[in-house]
Amino acid sequence: MSYLKYLQKPFIKLLLLFLFTRILLTFTGTYFRNFYKDVGVSNIVQYSNIEVLNSWGYWDTIWYLDIVNNGYTFEVLSKSGWEGQSSYNFFPLYPLSVKLVSFVLTDPLLSGILTSNVSFVISLYLLYSIVKESHNEKLALRSVRYMILFPTSYIFSAMLSESLFLLFLLASYRCLQKKNWPLFGLSGLGIALTRVNGIAILLPLFVEYFYHKKYQIKNIKLKEIVWFLFIPIGFLAFGVFVWIHTNNSLAFITIREAWGSHLTNPIVYIVKLLLKWKGAYGVYVATSIVSLTALIVLVSQKIPLRWTVLVLTLFLLPLMFAAEPGLLVAVHRLVLPAFPIYFGLAKLTTNEKADIIVCGIFFVGLVVLQSFAAAGFSLII
Repeated sequence: MSYLKYLQKPFIKLLLLFLFTRILLTFTGTYFRNFYKDVGVSNIVQYSNIEVLNSWGYWDTIWYLDIVNNGYTFEVLSKSGWEGQSSYNFFPLYPLSVKLVSFVLTDPLLSGILTSNVSFVISLYLLYSIVKESHNEKLALRSVRYMILFPTSYIFSAMLSESLFLLFLLASYRCLQKKNWPLFGLSGLGIALTRVNGIAILLPLFVEYFYHKKYQIKNIKLKEIVWFLFIPIGFLAFGVFVWIHTNNSLAFITIREAWGSHLTNPIVYIVKLLLKWKGAYGVYVATSIVSLTALIVLVSQKIPLRWTVLVLTLFLLPLMFAAEPGLLVAVHRLVLPAFPIYFGLAKLTTNEKADIIVCGIFFVGLVVLQSFAAAGFSLII
């Protein structure tokens, strides 16, 4: 009886929802992957000999697997479609974490999936804790539910670095709430070593810190500020590592041009895509970005200003460097760790019927988008 009571706890119910959706997505993803493979779709990649795991490998997974299996290679590729690319584009903490898990599980893809999902589950609890303390439990539970069901949230369960980045991001915000400075420093180090945009999180984290100091400069303490240095230290440490092997400390940034990443005017570029500059796919990409922008504008009305800084940082930075349709559609993935979006949605849907409708739409979108991704289609990359 006590066991059944435990399962009735609201947060445990959400973990069961997470488990149900991921099991379902594994089966639907595998089904569509095999269906498209049977009809001759050629862009399906075999990431593992365990077929059921392959529905959780997308796009950058191939690079992470290569780093886990072979370490970093500093050769620049010349193969068609991969020209100018190299594995040092990818920051080290996620593949290192997967490598450690692979010593036990042996299969690298399974190790990556486990690393991502454990990181995501911890992130769900951190989001719950942050919102519950800053607002209330109902909003916290609804925010967590939207993070689980968000149409692109399947990416958090894939062998990609978003879930680990989310974990360290939420841990940093939670540590600011609890004034746990050593753990805050380590979380900041984790942010910096997981993704290239980790260095940009300095700004929203400082805004959050300033909020906790009631926006009074006199309340800022040097012994607390020094823990923020762990973020640039992590960023510079990877730069030194790359410099040792390439003689260029910024090579991990300049090599991103091989993926089409360079400063651009996103408004002009999106207008060109809408005018079919890149065909029907370009129109789809531009439309999806306009829709994402509308969603962010909508939820920003319900988000505290200090959290809006985080959303804009994670949204605008990749948008300004998206000079290819593929990079534009990747913005959907890169903005996923912006947890205030899910909080904003929770604030918008206080009506029970609206909540049910949004959850239903999100669930359908989640299944559809993950099925296409598992089959190798680049709707979100």
